[in-house]
Amino acid sequence: MVLPADQATTEADDRSAIAAVLRLLVRPADRATTEADDRSAIAAALRPLVQPADQATIEADDGAAIAAVLRSLVRPADQATIEADDGAAIAAVLRSLVRPADQTRYRSPQRRSSSFFPEASMAFLDDYLARTPRSRALFERATGSLPGGSTRTTVYSAPYPPYAANGTGLAFTDVDGNVYRDFLGNYTSLILGHAHPAVVAAVEAQVRRGSAFGAPTATEVELAEEIRRRVPSIEHLRFTSSGTEATMFAIRAARAFTGRPLIARFDHSYHGTHDLVMAGTPGVPDAIGGLIVDLPWGDPDEIAASLSRREGELAAIIVEPVQGAGGVRAPEPGFLESLRTLCDRLGGLLIFDEIISFRIAPGGAQEVFGVRPDLTTLGKIIAGGYPLAAFGGRADVMAIFDARRDRAVSHGGTFNGNPVAAAAGLATLRELTPDVYEGLAALGARLSARLAGHIASAGLEARIVNVGSLFQVFRGEAGTAFAPGAGQPSELFLGLLLEGFYLAPRGMGAIPTVATEQDVDDLADAIARVLRTMSLAEAPTLVAQRS
Repeated sequence: MVLPADQATTEADDRSAIAAVLRLLVRPADRATTEADDRSAIAAALRPLVQPADQATIEADDGAAIAAVLRSLVRPADQATIEADDGAAIAAVLRSLVRPADQTRYRSPQRRSSSFFPEASMAFLDDYLARTPRSRALFERATGSLPGGSTRTTVYSAPYPPYAANGTGLAFTDVDGNVYRDFLGNYTSLILGHAHPAVVAAVEAQVRRGSAFGAPTATEVELAEEIRRRVPSIEHLRFTSSGTEATMFAIRAARAFTGRPLIARFDHSYHGTHDLVMAGTPGVPDAIGGLIVDLPWGDPDEIAASLSRREGELAAIIVEPVQGAGGVRAPEPGFLESLRTLCDRLGGLLIFDEIISFRIAPGGAQEVFGVRPDLTTLGKIIAGGYPLAAFGGRADVMAIFDARRDRAVSHGGTFNGNPVAAAAGLATLRELTPDVYEGLAALGARLSARLAGHIASAGLEARIVNVGSLFQVFRGEAGTAFAPGAGQPSELFLGLLLEGFYLAPRGMGAIPTVATEQDVDDLADAIARVLRTMSLAEAPTLVAQRS
């Protein structure tokens, strides 16, 4: 039996609450099938709870049959109280079926959690810990050699991330055997999904020919030509091993070409982790901060004002035409055009960081929005899941790297243009036809519309935005991206892991070509369920704050 104070969580005729409790009673793999207002799913969840001989009696939408089975699960003295289609009686019986260990998962609205984490976090956290013991052991082992348990800050999430074992198509499996439909794709880079046959074949063939040389290869030339074909503004380009290097060398090119020191960037931007774009963080000298200026997004007048006293110093403005870490933020009409005009007027270069946004069209965001930058940085999808990135643009600017010239800007890197990564990238781009991009955009719009409908019908304080196949889920009145603090679990992330989906802890995702309409619908429904659970758990705190 549950505590009287906890019984109020299961409301008399609230099928959402009934479904929520049923999810505790069935196997984790079956939880996602229990929909809030679907008697078919309620009946399906009840069947495993009774004797095999009784399972056939539960009809999909037959309240009398559901009630009959419930009567078989409780004490004889209580059986007569369950009427055939009486939500109050069904709810009362469900309360008696929940295990004591699970009773604290759904508390009364009159009670307030004393835990450091919200109650939804605690429920998600308990389930996550129970299903990932091997990931936990690997994390604890990793912390003995790797600070924070990994070599990539963005993959850490409290209490520890699931450790991947293998992936194929849309899904990957962790070391505990849990399977996740992956709508992050290594932070947007796996646009074809995991282990795509064309990419695997290209990589295997190249590895057999050799994995690296102290000499250029035909494969890197072919990849460069394919990129130039897709992006007219890139007249010449060079390869690097990471997006951080790509933005670093694009900025260096702008400074060398203009002879000026100042770089401007935008609030909530992300351009890698080299010193200039990490100014103001630990380990970066204060003097670096004087070489970069932060600009407000979407406000041409304020942008001009911010640069007014340093116009003659401006080497470049670097901008993500669609912000990634900033919440999949698309530019307002005329915004990118205003930057083009401003750079032309001031004599600075305009750099588009398209490392993420290049996946929204064959020619990237610059094709979609019709603005031509001087330089562009690329990464993620151009490498097909391998470490390779690029920067390029105007031929006169990129000529400063021509080793045949006196005083050429040095650009080295042991794995620049690596033939294995180049082969993977070339195979990936060849799969990405205009029709494929249109299909991805349609799936993005479908996800956004379906989840927005759930949010509106449930009255949740949340929203979703998408640009092509990129999307971001926001929560709260302010509509900011999820960004859990150090050591604090992301409720959305943990909740979706339990639902069998993988997104970024901050709520960002990317749809790969292997996803179907059903996959996208399932994701929207799962996000809605997690958001509802979070909203119900936070209700006591909100009531207390407003009273």
